Amino acid sequence: MKKVILSIALILFIILTVLNIVFFVEISKNKDLKDFYMGKELPDNYSEREKLHMEEVKSLTNISLVLNLISLSIIIFLRKTKINFKKIGNTLIIISILFFVGALFYKTFHHYFHLIMFRTDTWLLPSESILIKTYPLEFFKSRFILINSFILIVGLVLRNVGFSLKRFFQKPQRNK
Repeated sequence: MKKVILSIALILFIILTVLNIVFFVEISKNKDLKDFYMGKELPDNYSEREKLHMEEVKSLTNISLVLNLISLSIIIFLRKTKINFKKIGNTLIIISILFFVGALFYKTFHHYFHLIMFRTDTWLLPSESILIKTYPLEFFKSRFILINSFILIVGLVLRNVGFSLKRFFQKPQRNK
């Protein structure tokens, strides 16, 4: 059971770490949003709907960071449990492949993601809104592919590390 919990925690930690890094790198490029995440209000040129949406995004981001810390805590707590890097790598590769398929239908994927993750419909913004002009659908699609590419690379590395470590730690068999 410890192995399963550790594997889930490690997979979650990897995915959320990549997601959070890319998210905060992008936020740091926009002064208004950077200031917003540092506790300031969004400027008055943002609509009330945009402000409400960004409050929801901020809440989801905070949940993501908390889940990231919880998964890291589980990894530290169970650090002496044997890790099957090959299985974790393969799982990340499968998740990545599924997400690459989702990228082919990104507009639909994006729509359902928002229906599931957001409590309100404030994400349905008019095309002239600052957020839509600054971050059009193609922006999110490209970041989705970037995040997914990082997850795939980590999965491939872990899979190969798993193969290498298994061979490295195998006891040589004696000829009889």
